[in-house]
Amino acid sequence: MFSREGRRLAAILSVLVIAACGPVPKPFKQTDSQKIEIDLVRPEQSRSLIIVVPVLDDAAATDRLGASVHKAFEAAGIPTTTNTDHPDAPLLIGSAWRTGDGLRLRWELFGSDSDLKAASVVEAAPPASAWIADDSVSEDIARKVVDDILPALRPAAGRLDPLEDPSVFVETATGAPGDGNQALERAAIAALDRAGVRRTDDRESANVFLRAVVKVVSVDDETDAVRIRWLIEDSDGAPLGTMTQQTLVASGSLQNRWGLAAYDAAEAIAGPVGDVLSSLDPATPAEESANP
Repeated sequence: MFSREGRRLAAILSVLVIAACGPVPKPFKQTDSQKIEIDLVRPEQSRSLIIVVPVLDDAAATDRLGASVHKAFEAAGIPTTTNTDHPDAPLLIGSAWRTGDGLRLRWELFGSDSDLKAASVVEAAPPASAWIADDSVSEDIARKVVDDILPALRPAAGRLDPLEDPSVFVETATGAPGDGNQALERAAIAALDRAGVRRTDDRESANVFLRAVVKVVSVDDETDAVRIRWLIEDSDGAPLGTMTQQTLVASGSLQNRWGLAAYDAAEAIAGPVGDVLSSLDPATPAEESANP
């Protein structure tokens, strides 16, 4: 529940990289010599509305306006953030300019495809010197912005909400030589079950999907490079996370049976998949689903 390269994320992004410096008998077996890096971002962060507040002459006025706009969207059920590192999230950008004694503010909503989806123009009639100290003015502006922007944002709002009872369906892997595609699917199912991750065999009832994309290339006469990219997506195909494993194996060693290599690879990703599902589940306390 990532390819959606043209879409702007997410969120929840998880990256697991297993590096090896030479051929090993069990290529994906975790050992002390293999460095494992995990970077999980809570999916709801990547799905929040990113708000960029216009910079006003007075810093306190800028802060007050920003707080009011964030609060108004949150009250309408839309999570917000100022973190612009989530390219798949909708983006609301504000700009401001003087009109005599007042201000004119324009807010533009951009979708994940970078297209303009909606705009709102708000006239702040009182002199700036008067309304920067008045919460009610910034709150009125925020309500007008929400009224104008919310209808265009609603189609994406369903993706902004956590998933009720998230359960994962394991797809058949692609790209692996030999019996790798089926072996990785079976191994992932077994690993998730052992880890206690909520899983289903019914594709229609699933709302999270896990699949592996494999690439094996020859490095030299004695060595192949193997990369497994595990993709976690929601039912709309939107990315929720990715995990990448890379290692070197003896040339041709995975051309027939994958055996324990598939199970070792799957064991390494079961925990992060469980973390993604926990962060999507509204019944899971935030402190339990957050990753350090």
